[in-house]
Amino acid sequence: MKPAVLVVTLLLGQLVSCEDLLGKVFSFPVFSDTAHVKLFPLKEAPLYAFTACLRFLSDTPGRSLFSLATRNAFNALHLVKYSPGVYRVFIQDQVVNFMVAGDKPVTEWNHLCATWESASGQAQVWVNSVGSMWKGISRGGSVGPLPSVVLGQDQDNYGGGFNIDDSFQGQISDVHLWDHVLQPCQIHGISQGFPYLQGNVLNWRAMSYSVGGYVIVGQKLDLRPHSSCAAEKQWAREAVNTTETSMSNEI
Repeated sequence: MKPAVLVVTLLLGQLVSCEDLLGKVFSFPVFSDTAHVKLFPLKEAPLYAFTACLRFLSDTPGRSLFSLATRNAFNALHLVKYSPGVYRVFIQDQVVNFMVAGDKPVTEWNHLCATWESASGQAQVWVNSVGSMWKGISRGGSVGPLPSVVLGQDQDNYGGGFNIDDSFQGQISDVHLWDHVLQPCQIHGISQGFPYLQGNVLNWRAMSYSVGGYVIVGQKLDLRPHSSCAAEKQWAREAVNTTETSMSNEI
């Protein structure tokens, strides 16, 4: 496996990293009106269809996961975990709620995808491979151009206007954005971690980003217990050896 390459540049006064983020996460430890991650898309042309996917880990609903603003629409594409089983999607400042039965417990990662295409206005949300019914929104419209993309905050103006009440607390990973609608089987494969074609607008494996406020870039952790954990087995062996040595000394 080739080592990940980290490239750091200065863009419009911002320290921008370009990195393969495989196995990494953006952690937002506290609610804040400053903490955010800005993503720099590979394309800046308008989108007439899209699939946006990401993984998140959080125990607090009603917070902004993904915000794409343009100069004409601050909610050009906005994804919110609104409440348990309910996801709110904004497209060109229009909004619709989706009920999805795929949510996992708060100690497990959820995989979220939202799809939309302009001609029909058909939009849909997928959570851990479970799809919602489709609904119509922003028919005949487009998303963009010149997107400002932010994780962990809701943009109330182009590139800013953050509010602590909308801020995200938790972890976000595996962010991709395509300029077309993926097939259900492709979304299922991505959710299950199968190899897949990376996003052609935002690509987690070649992501240009900048961090503002209290955000940590770290390794992705699984909070579920694993009986196969090597450290746990080593600890158990050491405990057994210590007990046997102690008993032998007592004899």
